[in-house]
Amino acid sequence: MKKVVCILGLVALLVTSVAATGKQYLVGNTLGSEISHPYNQSQATSMRFQCRFSDDYLEAGTITEIELYLKGSLGPSKELIFKNLQVYLCHTHNRTLSIKFAENYTGTPVRVASKYEYRIPARYDGYLPVVFDNNFEYWGKGYPLLFEVQWNGHNGVKEDAFAETSYPAYPKGGSVCAYNVYAESGAVTTHCFHARVSVSYFTGIKYTSLGRIKVLYR
Repeated sequence: MKKVVCILGLVALLVTSVAATGKQYLVGNTLGSEISHPYNQSQATSMRFQCRFSDDYLEAGTITEIELYLKGSLGPSKELIFKNLQVYLCHTHNRTLSIKFAENYTGTPVRVASKYEYRIPARYDGYLPVVFDNNFEYWGKGYPLLFEVQWNGHNGVKEDAFAETSYPAYPKGGSVCAYNVYAESGAVTTHCFHARVSVSYFTGIKYTSLGRIKVLYR
């Protein structure tokens, strides 16, 4: 009986040692202007959009969710539905984004969300999440985070949802946008978002404990 108690105690210790902790990071602040990209139905029937989040605001870890801050008073009078929405995350070395989308990637972009329909309620005010299908391993300091949104088709409301930008404005090259999901290049602007980024990470993993458990179960 004593041996069983010992094993259970070690297992409990192991479970505790690999428990995930998390933190939400605010990228920028809410004192900026508003931008209708990437949720613009009045001018586009499809879109490709990239935005660079400064690494000054983030730490290394597993990114599980990103929420943009939408301004309800400027928002649509009816629900917006964006079809075939894809969200990608990638690292970037570029402090100023190139007009060519592919040149902004450092490494391979990871598709973290794929939605047949993505809905934005009328006059929505506050943080609106993009629920991830896959997480992203972020390297941390020295690597700004590249946030990319693509969609193709909408419900024809012809209105926009306005996301809060960060203030002061990012240097030229904060984002790049094209009114065509298949575009290889777009127009560069100073805009980037105020956003809330959820990051989780594991702490206290002790490989010696794994070895001891393995021996006990032989």
